[in-house]
Amino acid sequence: MSEDSPEYAADTAVDPWRAGERAAGLIRAFRDVRIMAGARLVPILCLSGLLIVLLILMNLRMPKPDNPFDRDPVRLFPDADRTWIRMAAGGRCEHRGLFGLLRCRGPIEHMDHHYPWSRGGATDRHNLVGLCARHNLRKSNGIPTLLCTWLLYRARLKYFPARLRGYAWPDGRAHSVRDDDRKELE
Repeated sequence: MSEDSPEYAADTAVDPWRAGERAAGLIRAFRDVRIMAGARLVPILCLSGLLIVLLILMNLRMPKPDNPFDRDPVRLFPDADRTWIRMAAGGRCEHRGLFGLLRCRGPIEHMDHHYPWSRGGATDRHNLVGLCARHNLRKSNGIPTLLCTWLLYRARLKYFPARLRGYAWPDGRAHSVRDDDRKELE
């Protein structure tokens, strides 16, 4: 028999450094690391996706209210509405901080349009917010976000008396204007 015959093929060292075995081991190790990294990566991706959605929600502005005017002809809230919001809000500022978890402890000093009057918000109880001077001046005429509006609504459901919860959602629309009055304003 010669050394070239197949019977001796198993005895010959074709791969003296065992590169094939090492490569296969590295591939298995890489696959295992990838699987472990994927298991760690899933919660990170979920949290980052949630953060992106939260950032988008925090920046979505309220749509302009469908009012029959560019600016409400009446700017100031009447005394009855001032008394009403103080009673409904318990005399405390309605500003919400820390993602709506905390409520300002200051007293109501200013009556404010939730959706700004200068941008088409109505002078109506559905658009009235009682704020302390600090938070009213900080808000200025900025359009509130949908998240801010929703947080205020959820908070109002807790402290508004049951009979006044129909006013809890501040939408900026002129609810008190009747259809006949709307035709006159157009």
